[in-house]
Amino acid sequence: MNNFVLIGLLACIVILGILCHHLYQSVRQVGKRSLTPAIPKDPRFGDLEGEALWMVFNGTLPLPNDSAALIDLQAWFEPVAQRHMEEVFNEALLDSKLNVNIPPPSLRLIKTQEGQLLSWLPDEVLNIVYRIGLHHAGNNISTDLALCNELDAAAENIYNILNLPFKSLVQALGLKATESSASLASDNPDQKLNEIAPLTNPEASEELTPSIAQTTPTDTMPSPQSPKTEK
Repeated sequence: MNNFVLIGLLACIVILGILCHHLYQSVRQVGKRSLTPAIPKDPRFGDLEGEALWMVFNGTLPLPNDSAALIDLQAWFEPVAQRHMEEVFNEALLDSKLNVNIPPPSLRLIKTQEGQLLSWLPDEVLNIVYRIGLHHAGNNISTDLALCNELDAAAENIYNILNLPFKSLVQALGLKATESSASLASDNPDQKLNEIAPLTNPEASEELTPSIAQTTPTDTMPSPQSPKTEK
């Protein structure tokens, strides 16, 4: 009986030792992470970030006196905006595998050459990028040409605000456009109903389909029979 008690005590001591070792290693890892310096904010943009920076680009807010020139800010923000849209598209690919549909927020922390920047892009653009990303992942095929055109049109709005030459987001994502009769509107059930409605309109069917009362046996003429050829 005493031997069993001793064995149990030794087992408890070993287990406690293992737990203490794992706890010590976890504390060390947390300490190392706390000592690791955080990525600093990109100093080129000064105090401008987020929606305030975008409002400077579209002219809603004036450019601060201590800020860099607007043309420089636009050129520095161009790769940030492109990466912002690419990350939203790739996020849609992952969400499609998880069967979730969560619209992306306008704010996103983007890494830059000089640090990181809190980027802000309009919801209208990001929702289009996200929706087309879900559509592309669901098909597992080359993206329809109409979707690619819409994706580039959304990205072009960003470049117009930045007053920069347009760069194709479709090419940046490595998508291949294919000709197809299906368009993004075909995925909209409301639009499908609108397209089918004229065909199911009762008034239209009455105009196109003659009534039975108007058609009588006397109105129909027998079709002439072709003469039989004698052998």
